[in-house]
Amino acid sequence: TLIKVGQPCDIQLDALAERRFRGVVHAIVPTVDRAKATVLVKVRFRDKDARMLPDMSAKVSFLSRELTGEELRPRLAVHQSALVGAKGKTVVYRIQDNNVHETAVTTGDKLGDMLEVTAGLKPGDRVVLKPQGLKDGAKIKVAER
Repeated sequence: TLIKVGQPCDIQLDALAERRFRGVVHAIVPTVDRAKATVLVKVRFRDKDARMLPDMSAKVSFLSRELTGEELRPRLAVHQSALVGAKGKTVVYRIQDNNVHETAVTTGDKLGDMLEVTAGLKPGDRVVLKPQGLKDGAKIKVAER
C-alpha cells in the first residue's frame, strides 16, 4: 500500500518508549534519496506531551486505519520462542533469583513474532527464550543482552 497525506500513524519516541502517540501524515517530500532509496515523510502529532523535544528519534508505523481504544491499550507479550507445550498446557520458564520456575500461561493474540499473555505473568516478569532442556527450579546464570 502507498502512504498518503492524511493517513493515520502510530509514533513511538525512543526517549519515551513507554508511550505511543497518535499521528497523521502531514507531507510527503517528492524528492527521492537514490543512495538510501528513501523518501522523506513528515508526520504531525495528534497527541502532545510536555517531555517532547525537537529532533527526538522515533519509530513510526503507518496505519491503514485509526486504531481503536482497545488496540491502543498496553498488552503483556512474550516472544514465541519462550513458549513451551508441557503436559497439555502452555508454559514459560519465569526467572526469579537465578532460578527458573515453570509457569502456566494463557495466550491471546499474535502480535508479530510475539504472543499476548492474558494470564500467568505480570509486567516486569523475565522469561527464558528457547528454554529446551530446562527443568522447573533449575539454577541459571542470566546473560544480559
